[in-house]
Amino acid sequence: PRLRTLELRGKQWTSTTTPCISLFSTMPRLRSLVLDITASHGPLLPRPIWPQSHLVPCFPWPELEYLHVSNPQANDTVYSHLPSTLNFLSLTSCPHYAERQCKDATTVRVPDHWKYKWHVLSASDVLRILQVIPFQPRSVLTRCELEYWDDHSEQMLLEYVTDAFPNLESIRIYSYH
Repeated sequence: PRLRTLELRGKQWTSTTTPCISLFSTMPRLRSLVLDITASHGPLLPRPIWPQSHLVPCFPWPELEYLHVSNPQANDTVYSHLPSTLNFLSLTSCPHYAERQCKDATTVRVPDHWKYKWHVLSASDVLRILQVIPFQPRSVLTRCELEYWDDHSEQMLLEYVTDAFPNLESIRIYSYH
């Protein structure tokens, strides 16, 4: 119950299908959650932190200030429950799609299950995520990182960010066309 920072980095695990919202629900003082999980080639898709079908009585991290989610899912319920303490949000792929050319250009032959699968959301999906964030967290968010494919919604996304996040001081954008 005293844990304030939790960082998970590495390959998506297959040993459990329990969602993160349940796995880490006994950490009410959590302030920083980093889920830097890569997806490998194969049938596994990145998992939402809080699947729509998963019932949880309340958001377990009321003091959360920092949330970094790699390979985010647009249908993840967690975004509609973010607390008013949140000041940093990162929605990017892991590793960044921009690094693909370097990662794929290796001269060493590696098995397919070691290779990365690139899950980059569309600008429309990122916009959908940002639109479900409650008003209070939007008003205190100061830093943000976004990564997306432009599906002709980039202009709407950027206009929304400008209007909906008035205290934003820093934003990093990875946009692919």
